[in-house]
Parts: sequence; structure tokens; C-alpha cells
Amino acid sequence: MILYIVLAIPVLYLLKRVFLKKGKPPGKPPLCTISTGKVEGALCFSRSGKIFSSFNGIPFAKPPTGKLRFLRPEPAEKWEGIKKCTKSVEFIQRNIFRAGSPKQGKEDGLVLNVNSPNLQPKELLPVMVFIHGGGFVSGSGARGLYGADNFMDKDIVLVNTNYRLSVLGGLYLDGKLVPGNQGMRDQVMALEWVQENIKHFGGDKDRVTIFGESAGGMSVMNHYLSPMSKGLFSAAIAMSGSPISPFVGMDKHPRHYANKLVEHLGFNSEDPVEKIIENLESVEAVDLQSLAYMLEEFIRAPMPFKPMVDGGLVEDPFLPEEPLTLLENGQFNKVPLMIGTNQNEGLLIKGFYQKAVKKYDQAYDNWDAIGPLAFFHREKDEYTEEESQVCQKYLKKHFGDLRFSNTGTASEKLVEMYGDILFTAPADIAAKMITAHTDAPPLYHYVYSHQGPLSLYDLLALPPWKTILKLASLALGFDLFKSSDGVCHGDELFMMFKAGALPTSTLKSKDDKRVSKNLINMWTDFATHHNPTPEDNSWSKFDPKNPKYLEIGSKCNTMKYPENHKTRMEEWKEIWEKIPPTMSHKKSPTWKKTE
Repeated sequence: MILYIVLAIPVLYLLKRVFLKKGKPPGKPPLCTISTGKVEGALCFSRSGKIFSSFNGIPFAKPPTGKLRFLRPEPAEKWEGIKKCTKSVEFIQRNIFRAGSPKQGKEDGLVLNVNSPNLQPKELLPVMVFIHGGGFVSGSGARGLYGADNFMDKDIVLVNTNYRLSVLGGLYLDGKLVPGNQGMRDQVMALEWVQENIKHFGGDKDRVTIFGESAGGMSVMNHYLSPMSKGLFSAAIAMSGSPISPFVGMDKHPRHYANKLVEHLGFNSEDPVEKIIENLESVEAVDLQSLAYMLEEFIRAPMPFKPMVDGGLVEDPFLPEEPLTLLENGQFNKVPLMIGTNQNEGLLIKGFYQKAVKKYDQAYDNWDAIGPLAFFHREKDEYTEEESQVCQKYLKKHFGDLRFSNTGTASEKLVEMYGDILFTAPADIAAKMITAHTDAPPLYHYVYSHQGPLSLYDLLALPPWKTILKLASLALGFDLFKSSDGVCHGDELFMMFKAGALPTSTLKSKDDKRVSKNLINMWTDFATHHNPTPEDNSWSKFDPKNPKYLEIGSKCNTMKYPENHKTRMEEWKEIWEKIPPTMSHKKSPTWKKTE
């Protein structure tokens, strides 16, 4: 009987898609005139049935192809006639979250999407600019993952932007021609586009809130620290992203990694920069993007083609100094900030372990070397005896005689450790460092703890056939493989955005709908009022002397800072006071060689 039910699920799902397909709103396609020409969008329905205008694939920069590959972005050129902007575009990538890391997108992908509930409001609306995650390797602002339906019930204009990823988004050669930080510079240009054009979509350029998740949250915090981004936004929301996570760092001089890439491709790294660029221009974009993890030592680390401190390397730095230094000195853009994480962030890394279960033993048996890579982004030829001992001491204290495992207490400890290393402790430390300055604007801290019907961990850990059946069963109103492992990295996104690539809504229970409504209300209220709960002020500002975060739960929200959380955060603070979590590692011999 169970076999028959399983076989029937895909058929029932297809019938539902055919007969219950949602219609399109009546009316002419929306038309806007922007600085580069006319764009035509499409009319769509919001979650509650309101009609909004959606423009997808608007170029904000010249295609970074040919001679422009690797260079600083340049503004988009003007066009004649009407450009139809109804299809999402992805930047060329290997999607690391899908089986086999398939090729997606195209190199001519520096576009953004704009969604507006009212193109001609009496008063211009607040703007929210979303920066996607994906480890600086994958992802896009496309509506396949980040549909605007839920946000369009509110009076805000939503912008989703692409940016260059992987090798094309982070290669550094000389600082003059190939500067590194291409992806961050793309984001700056997108924000400049918003300043120039958002009024044509009903948006207020003086009320722009940037928000992003994971690598997008780290990007938000980079803008928060960057003088280049000053004046381009008035508030910020960093979701599961901090500038002092070990993930953001890399040990060696960026030219070292470029040389390795060039040599791997069969070229001479000692050639003049112009010749190297010419050689790299001859390589297919997807082949370059496939080399993000060419130096991988353990579970996608190191990945060196990502945002970096470029002060001292270029004449026009995006990030002039170490994030720690900028935070300590109060050198950041003084705008209101929301920063937070999810309850079981470390499930992300467990999901990667599950793809190759031998990794559990490999990590445990070689923790003297793998530990420093996880804790301090130290590569195998860079870590010190002190760094190794810190990691082994942590292991003995928290795991005792337990080996790493995908079940039981050892699994719980593993998830907690990776979550704290990469996300929770970095967010806590950043919040305390920022609010220690008396001139810091309001900061609101949160932890998201709602277990929804779909988790990123499911998509990473379940075999493909189970994932398909789970999604199909959810579309039919039941859950064949219920999510119960915890609240993974990225899980709040399923509550906030309508993912067009999924066959069903991820808002199933009353709790799902309450949490989704609550998230949208708080995020848009913050964008509008710079206060996420303006009606009752139930979410209080973060106070470093009496720290509390808002737990966003299934049934209710609660201000808290449990003793267990406090103890863990203090332990990581002590670890990183001994060995500071810097973005670059100037003690690496490669810095002396290159300089």
C-alpha cells in the first residue's frame, strides 16, 4: 500500500499543478523610464491577492565579459526602445547546493529585480535591497528563490540584486586592473543604481535598507564597514552573517591564490599582468567558476575568491582595514542595524558532512590540523602549535570521549560547535563591539527558532528521491518526511520569500503563517521606522551591559539571553582574544614574499 501511495504522489502533484494553476492579474504590463531607457515588467499577485509590478533582469552594469572580465564594474549603457524585463537572470556559477554542482546562469548577469506595490504613490515608499547568500560561490537574486509575493502586501519597494561570484567575483592580480572584491564593487554599483532610479518605481532613495542572508549578510556588514558604501543606505539587516566569522577570512596574500589559479590553468604566473588577463579571458567562464575550491583541504575550505581587506592593495579600497579594527575604532556607517542568527546554524556543515560520511572520522582523527581551519581559517601549512592546542582543548572539553557522529550527543555538539564558530558567536561579538560606542545607532539582535516544513538541511542531507517526494507531498497537503533536525542556516528564508522554484508554498501550519507574517512585519517596520516593533517596542535595543536577543519562536517572541548561551559566547570571546578572527593573516610568509 505504501508503495502505491509513493508512486501516486507525483501524478497527483502534476494534476494539482494543471488544474489549480494561479492566473495572472488583468491589465497592461507596467512601464518605467529609468536613466538607461524604458523597461517593461509584469503584473503579479501578492500573497493576499494585491496586484504589484515586477521588473526582472534590469541591467545595472555593463556585461562583465571580454575585456571587462575581472575589472571594476562600469555603469550600464543606454538602450533604444523598450527592454522587456520579465525573466530572472542568474550570474554564471556552479550551484553547490544542488547534486553535482551543475552550471547555472550566464556571465552577462549583472542585473537586478524591482518589485513595487505602487509605481506612483502619493509619498515615496521605503526601499529594501536584498543581497543573496550562497558562500560567494552560488546564488542569485532570482525569484526562483526570492519571490517578492509576501513583501508586496506591505508598502515597500523590494530590490534583489546579482553580483559576480567565485573566481570572477574575487580574483586579485595587481590592484590596478584586477582589484579583487569585484562582487562587493558590483553591489556598490547596484546601490548607486538604486539611488539614481528607484524613484521611478515609487521608492524613496533616502530610505534604503540593505538586508541579506549568509554571504549576503556578510556583504551587508561589509557595506556597514565600508567608506565606499557611505550614504547609499540608511539601515541594515544582517541575517546569519558577520564580518568576523572564520568563513570570511583567508590566510595567504590574494596574489598567491591568483598565481595558483593561473598555473593550474597552464599559464605562467610570472607573465605581465596584461598577458595573464589575456590568457584568463580565453578560458570559458564556467571553467573558471569551477575552480572556487581548487585548494580545498576540508569541506569547502579554503575558498579564497571572496571579499577581502584591500586597503594597501588598491588605491580605491572597498574595505580599508580589518573589520576588527574598524569595529574597535568605531569606523563604520552609523545606521540602525538588525543582526541575528538561526538556532541550529551548524546543520549547514552537518549537511555537507552527510554528503560524505567518512568526513566525520577524517575530521576527528585529524583535528589537530582541521580544527585550526575551522576555528581560524588556518591552512595546513599556516597553523601554529598554539592554534592546534586551542582546538584540541575545545574538543576534549565539549566532546570528551565522543567521536564526531551524525547521531546522538556527538551530533548535537558538532552542530552547536560549527554554528557558534561560523555564525552565532561572530554575530554576538559584533553586536557588543558596535554598541560599545556611545554614538552607535540602535542595534537589534535576534535568534530565529521556528522549525518550518522545509529546511535547507533537508535539501542537503536527503537523497534526491526523498527530496522530490517530500516536496510533492507538501504540495498535496501532507509531509512524507517531516523536518525535525532543527532550525538550519537559511531556514527563515522559506518563511519570508515565495520560492518560485518550489512546487508549493512553505507556509503550511498556523505557526508557519504566524511566523511568516511576524518576520515580514518586523523587517518592513524596521525599514520604515528603524524600529522592528514600533507599536509596542517589545523588541528592545541591544545593550552590551545587559545583552538580550529576541527569540523569534513558533508560538511567540521572547527577549532572553540564557545562561548556556552566555557561557558559550564568553568562551568564544576568550578564544578569539588569544587568536583574533582577522580577515587576512599577515603572518603568512606569502605576504612578505608578495610585498
